[in-house]
Amino acid sequence: MSDYGHTLLCEPGFDALCCEEAAFPYIVDNPQRLTAEQIYAEVQKLFGRFQKARDNGIEVDFD
Repeated sequence: MSDYGHTLLCEPGFDALCCEEAAFPYIVDNPQRLTAEQIYAEVQKLFGRFQKARDNGIEVDFD
């Protein structure tokens, strides 16, 4: 597997919130009734936990 962003392609102006908003209508089960913005905020927190490792060139696999 390879990292799409900045490994195979540079994406200037990439907007991760826009991706969450595009996927949001297809959510089948949302028992906490989270909004796209709340999901985005949680994903940003998760990535933040691994930022130091990523800054050191360590690729974190989320699969």
